[in-house]
Amino acid sequence: MAAGMSSFSDKNTSWVGVESLLNDLYELVDDRETGDVAFVVGDSETSVYAHRLILIARCVYFRKRKRELWSKMYGPGSPFVVRKSGFKPDVFKEVIEFLYTGKFQFKSSTAFEALRIAEDLEISDLQSACEDYFISNLGVDNAAEFLTDAMALSGGTGPNKTGEQSKGARALVDKCIAFMEENAEEVVHSKGFSLLPKPALVKLISSDQFAVSEDEVWRAVLRWAKTNLGINKPTSQWDADDRARIMQELTGVIDYVKLLLIDSTVFAEEVEPTGVVPMELSLERYRFAAVPTRFSASVDPRLIPRVSSRLYNGSTILGKNKIKLQKILNGWYGNENQEWQLLFKGSKDNYSATAFHTKCDGQSPTMTVVMGANGSICGGFSDQPWRSDVPRGKYVPSTSTFLFTLTNSSGVPPTKFCVVNSKYATLHHPKYGPMFGAGADLCISDRCNTQRESYSNLPHSYAGVEATPEVFMGEYNFLVEDYEVFGLKNEHLYEKPL
Repeated sequence: MAAGMSSFSDKNTSWVGVESLLNDLYELVDDRETGDVAFVVGDSETSVYAHRLILIARCVYFRKRKRELWSKMYGPGSPFVVRKSGFKPDVFKEVIEFLYTGKFQFKSSTAFEALRIAEDLEISDLQSACEDYFISNLGVDNAAEFLTDAMALSGGTGPNKTGEQSKGARALVDKCIAFMEENAEEVVHSKGFSLLPKPALVKLISSDQFAVSEDEVWRAVLRWAKTNLGINKPTSQWDADDRARIMQELTGVIDYVKLLLIDSTVFAEEVEPTGVVPMELSLERYRFAAVPTRFSASVDPRLIPRVSSRLYNGSTILGKNKIKLQKILNGWYGNENQEWQLLFKGSKDNYSATAFHTKCDGQSPTMTVVMGANGSICGGFSDQPWRSDVPRGKYVPSTSTFLFTLTNSSGVPPTKFCVVNSKYATLHHPKYGPMFGAGADLCISDRCNTQRESYSNLPHSYAGVEATPEVFMGEYNFLVEDYEVFGLKNEHLYEKPL
């Protein structure tokens, strides 16, 4: 067996005329005079010619059939015929060009078709390139379109034309769903969301990880139904036919809207006037509003709130793909559904210790979330109000404070570090931001984005598994990219922390 070729990165090897070689190979694509394989593609039965040698060398599909391909004398006048009726001829030809040249121009309109062809012909490098293209280009504006195409190819919105299912597309469905869950507040307002096929819409809104309020879920599905039906009139101008059509369109969708969790005012002003909610469900909604204690969230999934990006209102550190960390923080606090309001944000308040005390002194409890210049996220919880009235600083005791790491360069999973020397739980100084522990276990300095004076001396007054000075930011002293301090929002609506 011949040894493999040298790598392009091999410094001892010179590659001469590669571009010319690829251009020459490109000239052989769809060459009827020399091609000995004829693909008959699509409903139009368009012929695309190729060469056995190239196909066997580049495609696992044909490599497995090498004996069959060489068993007869195929040639330009009598080619080996392969029928591929389920593909688009123009995209199929582009894939054949890739086999000859290694070049492929990605476009959102054809990339899913290319993925399906690559899977069919077992071209693993093109398949991987297609998947990488989708992930790197996935955004709020095109997520719905990508999900629709991926579900169609995976069989999730009905069989594709060949009745086959794409394994790569199934993996992309999961990635699209995860992205749309984490960016739900933006996604529901995108143009593509209103154009989703019903199975894709249901897949999204049936997930408790779809991070948007139930009020917005209702508004989004109503926009979806109106868009699909071409109804542009306000609800007050609907006639009986409009209501009937909307109700029919929402069949199989409205079951996944948690109507019992919609704000009472929104339900009365925006939901009930549509007439699409069954009377018995409307009555149940009003009973729930009047006597919520008669309903149990532990046994009724309609009362389990979705993951909310609004738990930490105004946060960018815990936004987008970090939303799930909000539940972890709240779990440590003792109430997973607690909402917090932003009191201070370093990047908006000039990273000033004075501004921190102006906005946070007297506030308790507070949650401080810090992002380092390296992307690590850590912070601390305090049940004691911050203060700056002691010029030389003062320790304040507590048995409830804790520190935490959410993401770090050490590979340590989200971890809570409890206070072990309660006498030194927090340190309050007018010239510093939030400080925890003697030592200090975590200190955020003034102008922490440019002054490398923030540091961690963990473990000192706080301890736990993996407690080291480097676990927070990867080093003892560090720069801060941003930090946020939160206070409770609507405290009376929630249970006290454990």
